[in-house]
Amino acid sequence: MRKALGYAYLIETFRLDVLEPFCQMFEGVGAARQISETPPYVTVFLPPRGSPAERWQEHLSFALKHEGINLEVLKAFFEKVGRDELVAYIRERRVGANRRRVWFLYEFLTGRELPIEPLTAGNYVLLLDPEKMVACGEGPTVQRVRRQRVVNNLPGVAGLCPMVRLTERIRKGVGADLGARLRRVLSDYPMDVLDRANRYFYLKETKSSFAIERQTPDQRRTGSFVVLLERAGRDTLNAEFLIRSQQAIVDPRYTEAGFRADQVYVGQTLAPGQEKIHFVGLRPQDIPEFMGNFFVLAEKLLRSDMHPVVAAAVVSFLFVFIHPFGDGNGRLHRYLLHHVLAAMGFTPEGVTFPVSAVLYRQPGRYDRMLESFSERLLSRIRDGYRLDDQGVMTVEAETADYYRYIDFTWIVEECFEVIRDTLETELVAELDHLVRWDRVMQAMRRVVDMPDRRAERFARLVMNNGGRLARGKRSHFAELSDDEVIRLERAIAEACGGNGKSS
Repeated sequence: MRKALGYAYLIETFRLDVLEPFCQMFEGVGAARQISETPPYVTVFLPPRGSPAERWQEHLSFALKHEGINLEVLKAFFEKVGRDELVAYIRERRVGANRRRVWFLYEFLTGRELPIEPLTAGNYVLLLDPEKMVACGEGPTVQRVRRQRVVNNLPGVAGLCPMVRLTERIRKGVGADLGARLRRVLSDYPMDVLDRANRYFYLKETKSSFAIERQTPDQRRTGSFVVLLERAGRDTLNAEFLIRSQQAIVDPRYTEAGFRADQVYVGQTLAPGQEKIHFVGLRPQDIPEFMGNFFVLAEKLLRSDMHPVVAAAVVSFLFVFIHPFGDGNGRLHRYLLHHVLAAMGFTPEGVTFPVSAVLYRQPGRYDRMLESFSERLLSRIRDGYRLDDQGVMTVEAETADYYRYIDFTWIVEECFEVIRDTLETELVAELDHLVRWDRVMQAMRRVVDMPDRRAERFARLVMNNGGRLARGKRSHFAELSDDEVIRLERAIAEACGGNGKSS
């Protein structure tokens, strides 16, 4: 049996009711550190000589030193460990950085004060090590806590604080400076091309977001979602705005005047009376507290120095995991990606970044991002809910803490890849297509000055037929001579780089 270390030891020893951590440490058998990865899970095996003694005190210190801060495990641990033992542990080295962190986090997460005298001197220590965890930097979003002389640079609040470990993939994503690359790409294209592309992207992003839900929106809902995208980043993110947006983008029969009062879940009917559950939303009685904290968290991140892609991933996916509405959660979740990227200056004003189009083309990746939380959640609450014969779910177990401190590391890693793919494929491909189309139209006008609609139709027929006008379509352009048709085909081929085919 593997010997658990750090947080894994605390989970195992105290039988903590938490989601399985993505990253865990165990004692290995060799003399070297070994890492086993099955994304999103990472297992680290350490040489026996580096293992802590078999006491929770040593394993807690080991976890803080080597694994960073796991709020979900720590909160569950604080409810199990004896208070006197914990006080003795802190007082043993009260001025030590990690003891101060434990002291602060106990009071922060439980709301209960320990019988320890406040510190009156000494340097302040950062709660999150910015070399291990994604944290809020100096500024209005951090708090200096005098009692433990700790700088609270957590990205959230006690009741809702998603966590992100600073992995090599995230470091590379931040270092790629995708926002600057986006601006460089846009600067290479004429303004009229950008304007036309953006109008197309508004519509494509809308249709892609609905298509992910296997829906075809009517004209009203399409227009409402386009308007939402056009205003991304400008509106204040609050309950009134989200409720108004939900009412605009869902079928009028399923709009809501507030956050949901019923339990929601995502399932698949296998047979009459047999339902395969894929996701269980937060209990309705927990929604008011969570959404209040959600708006505080979102405002904090929007005012922080956190990388926009990290903030967008956290805010948007946290929203869909809370699932505050009966319908429209997925579309609003994908809108929130745009909202945060725009509000934090990643996307230039008036530019739509077609992220949903990429997610629609990569359903496997998107599903895995969603399932990185939902599958772990279901493994913990499988016996905590029941379905009646009408398909109505009741969640009987206390589940709120599973949603409070979600590890978003892998989702953030994948979001950086999705943003990069959007920039390098979807965005550039459409801009290049428009530039090429303009060249085609200009080249054709030098041969025959055709009306725009006629020229566009001729060009599409040629480009979709390998560079030649099909014999069956020749009669549609009876006004053209055979020589003009050949010259037009040649002009299209040259404008397209030599082949005249649709790319």
